[in-house]
Parts: sequence; C-alpha cells; structure tokens
Amino acid sequence: MGLRADGRVALTLAALASAQGNASPQLKYLALRCVDRPIDLQPAFNPRQAIYHAELDFGEPSFAIDAQPAEGMDFMNADEVSSTRVVPPGQQVISSVKVQNHKTKEHLDYSITVHRLTGNETHLRRLRLLFGASLQPSFTPETQDYRVLMPAELDRLHLEAVLLDAGQVLQVTSHPSRKEHFWETTSPAPFWDQSWALRDEKKDFSGLKPRTEVVSTDALEKEGRRLQLSGELQRATMRRSFPVEVNGSRLVKIRVVAASGSADRTYQLTAFRAPCPAARPFYAPDVEVCAMTCNDGYFPRTSSSRCERCPQHCVRCRSWQLCEVCETSHWQTLHFLRLTHGRCERIRIHWRQLLVGLCSAIGVISICFCFCFACCFGSTSRPKRRRRPVSKDSDQEEQSQRLLKVKGISSDED
Repeated sequence: MGLRADGRVALTLAALASAQGNASPQLKYLALRCVDRPIDLQPAFNPRQAIYHAELDFGEPSFAIDAQPAEGMDFMNADEVSSTRVVPPGQQVISSVKVQNHKTKEHLDYSITVHRLTGNETHLRRLRLLFGASLQPSFTPETQDYRVLMPAELDRLHLEAVLLDAGQVLQVTSHPSRKEHFWETTSPAPFWDQSWALRDEKKDFSGLKPRTEVVSTDALEKEGRRLQLSGELQRATMRRSFPVEVNGSRLVKIRVVAASGSADRTYQLTAFRAPCPAARPFYAPDVEVCAMTCNDGYFPRTSSSRCERCPQHCVRCRSWQLCEVCETSHWQTLHFLRLTHGRCERIRIHWRQLLVGLCSAIGVISICFCFCFACCFGSTSRPKRRRRPVSKDSDQEEQSQRLLKVKGISSDED
C-alpha cells in the first residue's frame, strides 16, 4: 500500500513537471505606454491572443512595451522589447514580442500595430445619451445632425462623449427654443506638455523613455508600477447635461476642435421632450414623475406644465409672490420668520446694537445705584465731637475743688 501510494505521488509529480515543460509559450502581462501614460490595447490583453492594435494621440510621439513572460518562458528579443519606438504623425509601426519555452524551444510571436493620429481629426470616437433618451439616427462619426427624443419624466438631456484624440477641445453650447438660459461648456486643456510639436522630429527622444522599468520579471509585484491590469485608461469620457422644458425643445451644438487646432467639426442635436399626459399634467421634479398635484414646497405652474419650487422659507404657496405658510420659527436657534405681503421674511436681530444698548443700560443703572447709596446711607454717620484743650490752671483748680469736697465731708462726720 505504501509503495503504491509513493508510486502514485511520484507519477503525479512527474506528470506535472512534464505538463509544465510542455506548456505553450505565452506572456503573463502585456501593456503599452507613452512615458508614463497608458495606451489601450485592442482587444484587451489575453495570453492566447497574438495580434493587437493600438492608437497614439497626436500628443504622444512614442511608445514602449511593458511585458512579462509566463513562468518557464524567456524573451527572444528583449532588446527590441525594452526600447522606446518613435511613431511619426499619421504613420504606424509594427512591434513584436517573441516568447520562447526554454525547454521545448517552442516560440510565439505577439504582434502589436501602433498607429499615431495626424492631429487634424475632428470627429468623436463615441456619443451616446443617458437615462432613456433616444438618438436618431444612431451615432456615426461622419453624421453631424441628430434628433433626440426624451420622455416627459426626463428633466435634463444627458450627453456622454468620448474624444478621438485626447488633445481635441470639446465645446458644447445649448440654444434654447424659448426664453431660457444659454449654456456653454468647454473641455479642459490637455494635461500633457505639447511643446514637442515645436521641435524637430529628428532630435533625440531619450527623454520620452518611461521613468519606470519596462521589462522585468517581477513587474507585477513592484509598487512603482503605474499601469493597471484591466480597463480603458487612455480615453476620458466627457459628460454634460442641459435642461429641457416639458413639451419643449432645445438645440445642442457640439464643436470638436482638432488637436492641432487646424480644423473643427460641429455636431447638432435637436432635443424634443414629450408632454405630460392630461390626467397628470404637472411634472414634479422632487419625485421626477408627472403628477396631478404638487407636494408641499411646490406650486403648479400651468405655463410650464411643472411644479415650481416655492420661495425661500415658504412651506405652501400659490405662486412665487403669494406664500401662505412659512417655516416654523425655532427659538432655540433664534430663527424667526414672519409672513409679510405673501413673502416669508426672516426677522433679523441686530446683535451689535442690542449689545451696545445693554452695556449702556448697565452703566446707567450702576451710576444711579451709587448715587442713591451715597444719599441714603451717607447722612446717618455723625462726625465725632472734638475735645476742647485743657490748660494747666484749670487742672489745678479742679483738683483743689475735689480736695475741698473731701475735707468738708470728713469734718461733718466728726
């Protein structure tokens, strides 16, 4: 029994070693970067996928490969993999990563085709609507005019756009169909330095090399790595939203300026919002549905078919100028309100004047108290009588009189 058990264990270990030695060559990790900015691979990396494509922005003149072979595998072209490749605008470069199983000598070539944009592109990569709005026709980069249908319960038109080139500038303007506000928004400037466009393409590009190690057997475990293992990292999504009135329309223009600034393109979206049904004629923004009546704090406005918010500090109102009930006053926080001519006004307490008056009153009371105390209790204290000075003659006279009295008394007794 023990021998068979040992034999089974030995057989299992031998099978695993044979399977590991005969494993097909592949990579454990593969990614692209420009300096320290990630470049997306298409499709996403899969060890069994050998052909990939990538796209550089106009402001990204070079790329480097970050790769790690699987266990038991080696690079056949480590020098080529670890080098930084320069791509001129509008051209493409094909780079390969060759992995070999050092036991079986079997190898696999990963091919990466990298294309760089020219900087004159003016179309979007993707445009879509959120929260139930529909776009007609479906978005294509070449189509510039669209129609947007919105349900009555959707109060704002939400756009989500992805630029083709991160160096493009996106300007979104909203032109109202009625007397409404005019909205304009512009995407921020690119966050990388575009001074490279002013220098000669033949100069040295040593400064474009990544600041972290490119090829390393322990790249995944290093804390200095800047790239993530999954997800789109190269393209940023722009989101904008604009209000659209119930049963109203709004024209939204999206202007895309090329990364080089030499051209632009404008997409136009005409948005139409459906009306609320007759049984529920008012749109309630607090619950985001069409309703028959409005909740407290709102009043129905027929002209806009929506529940408008009451003025500040008003709980129930009929219009912006006619409030019926104000918020409750709070004595603990000294928050006092009063209803005056259909508006809730907050009673302002002038603390500075109140403090000055209180100090003045305390001073006057103190002075009066001191004066009264002096008048009432000061007159009862009598001054001490001064003793008259006594001369020597008067002392001798008094002493002789006492002696005479004493002698007279003694003679009478005899």
